[in-house]
Amino acid sequence: MGIVVSKAVGKAVVRNRLRRRLAAIVHETLADGARMRLLIVTRPVAAALPFAVLRQEVERALGPAGGGTR
Repeated sequence: MGIVVSKAVGKAVVRNRLRRRLAAIVHETLADGARMRLLIVTRPVAAALPFAVLRQEVERALGPAGGGTR
């Protein structure tokens, strides 16, 4: 998995927080044993999203591949 967070998102603290949040969401969302290559490219608006909304967007993007193990 790769997560790309450009400097347009904000300072290093903001970019790293967003990267950690996305990694946690993907880890929780993907079914155990799911194997896929995944690249997430963020936009500046993603840093302002609440965790629940960010999770919904990731789940929507993954679709059936996510497995929904929550």
